[in-house]
Amino acid sequence: MSKEDVEQIEVKEDKLDIIYRHVGYKKRNLYNKPSKESMIYKGISKYATKFRFLSDLHLSLMEKAIIQSPAFQRTSQKAMNTNRAGTVIATDDEVGLKDKFKDTESLIQTRQTHMVEVANIAEIISKGIGTNYSLSRIMAIAHDIGHTPYGHVGERILSSCARLKNCGYIIHPAMGADVLEREKVIKNGMDTIKQAYPDLDKEESDEIRQLQRYIMDGILCHNGEGTVGKIIPQKKSKKTMRNQLRRSFTQKGYDKKLLPATIEGAIIRYADIIAYTRSDLVDGFRQKDENGKKIMKEFNDDYLALIGTIFARENNFNKMLTLEQSFLTELYGLSQRIKKLDKKSKTKEDGIEIQRTKKEIEFIHAKYEEFCKLKVQYAKEFIKKIPKGERKTKIPEIIQNVFIKDLIETSRDNNGITMSPLMRTTFFALRELNAKYIIPYTARGYEEDLPYATNELVDMFTNGLIKSGIAYDAIPKKDRIKYNIPEKKGYSREMDSIAADPKFNMSGINFEIKMFHYFDNLKKFNKRKLNEIYKNAFNALKDITKHDILIALGKEKYDGELKETYEKQKIEPIREKIKVMGDYAQTKEGKKELFNLLLQDREKEIERIVASKMAIEYIAGMTDNTLMAILLNRNIISKKTLIKKYARPSKEMKTKDAAIKALQKSFRSDTYKGMILPDSQEELMELQERGL
Repeated sequence: MSKEDVEQIEVKEDKLDIIYRHVGYKKRNLYNKPSKESMIYKGISKYATKFRFLSDLHLSLMEKAIIQSPAFQRTSQKAMNTNRAGTVIATDDEVGLKDKFKDTESLIQTRQTHMVEVANIAEIISKGIGTNYSLSRIMAIAHDIGHTPYGHVGERILSSCARLKNCGYIIHPAMGADVLEREKVIKNGMDTIKQAYPDLDKEESDEIRQLQRYIMDGILCHNGEGTVGKIIPQKKSKKTMRNQLRRSFTQKGYDKKLLPATIEGAIIRYADIIAYTRSDLVDGFRQKDENGKKIMKEFNDDYLALIGTIFARENNFNKMLTLEQSFLTELYGLSQRIKKLDKKSKTKEDGIEIQRTKKEIEFIHAKYEEFCKLKVQYAKEFIKKIPKGERKTKIPEIIQNVFIKDLIETSRDNNGITMSPLMRTTFFALRELNAKYIIPYTARGYEEDLPYATNELVDMFTNGLIKSGIAYDAIPKKDRIKYNIPEKKGYSREMDSIAADPKFNMSGINFEIKMFHYFDNLKKFNKRKLNEIYKNAFNALKDITKHDILIALGKEKYDGELKETYEKQKIEPIREKIKVMGDYAQTKEGKKELFNLLLQDREKEIERIVASKMAIEYIAGMTDNTLMAILLNRNIISKKTLIKKYARPSKEMKTKDAAIKALQKSFRSDTYKGMILPDSQEELMELQERGL
């Protein structure tokens, strides 16, 4: 063979191999487990034996009851990111919207398809670490059953309405747990099991009753937005579980503090994020902006740098992973050193040390940036091997499977659910990129009108619930007397004709009648849940009053929708009172006196507060289509506005809402944050033994 032939062979050498050689990759397993066993595990955790009398068939019957429930079926018309299937589109198509959005819009994820995906992922993880996979499936298949119309946008709007009306907070995990009980979804599942197995003994029947509490707990505690590390189950009594559900409705931010009672519940939190991270990517490639252009056309370098790490984990390129772990751990350690020196009373030596450390960070960060460029090149070459038409779905699928595999292998024989430090950092960094490049551009333009439109609808429904006597029925007799609430006969069939009367401001569509029947049936067949609505509203009134005072005093910032209305109706009157009180209002005694004064004034409106809570919770159960249909029917939103603002924003508009900004602030690209570190000293030693 001639010299020219040899040179020609070298030119044709695979670019991936050149990159491997440049960084010194070694194609070996990252963990000391045969790769063929990576998704199979025969070990059994203690949680797999919980509900030991229940077979998979028992739990399958429970899952069947959930899927057949009206609450679950409504989720097929609730969007993850607002989609065509979840929107009322004008038939005359005045501005050619159908041509712009007819394409792949119908394939975008709904709440229902999302829950099914989470259930499948949760089952795989649960089988991989040896837990009760049927229980994981049940929790996952129902975890978003309480979601509001228009996803997190709707949740934020309705929660803001509830704060404005002094009646609480709308949190979809709490709504989900409550709906399962209020609409007797779990009870129907238990009845189905008893029907199939009439000879169940007392011990087995007791376990079926326990099952309801654990399912509700898994749903209540599934919110993984703040998850950054290991999730360890928390032992809870029946009373604690019930108390946590109530406080989620009545204390601001309480739901973010909750941990699940089972390892299966912990699995749901990671499975949820793993699922929507993939679907957000795929939806980003499918959805179009106001100009009819795709929100995302290809992966940019920010994405490719993370994809490079994920592909390296998939192929077990140990040296690359070791090098990146070292970069990030060292950067984190140096940043912590600066924080520690900043807290000290600085000496000249401390100042010199801070400057030296900052220069060291700059040097290492520059090297890390070079390393990231190499990861981008590696990702590009790897992607070239995937057929072009399959890349936008295949790559998110590979990413998802790598996260699942890593979580399984890291969580085996562990007391909690987590990922390896590097994958965990990559996982949350990827979610942050989706929040930056995709999520802000998935909303429809008309969503900016929803807060005030929804608030107006809440007022309409509230008036109906007061006039009908439904809200009156929810208040205990002793409290009706205490607050001098005029006696009402309560709901009767006569209200059907009253509700249809134009004078009652409810003409045209009979959703009020449906709402009246819904709460009337709750009074007849599940009065405890009706009383809970009152108790939650009353307890939330205290919490909201406390936060209103802190906002008025400048100690807190309001973080919801309807800001101008909130400021005018609630904060300005409090500031007038503070002005009269002077400096005394800033003292502990002054705050207490102001709190009691406000609470007494607001308690006089307790019937309206309870009615508002009932109206808001009823609206929270609607589908996207139903809510929009009512708003159009009442002329709260005009058809013209809907058509004009139907499109999604373009990136040139730079539209971001408060929730996206908050998410980006929580997970901004500080790659050397604490999540790069292992969850314990033992895991750090294990990591070091593996060469990481």
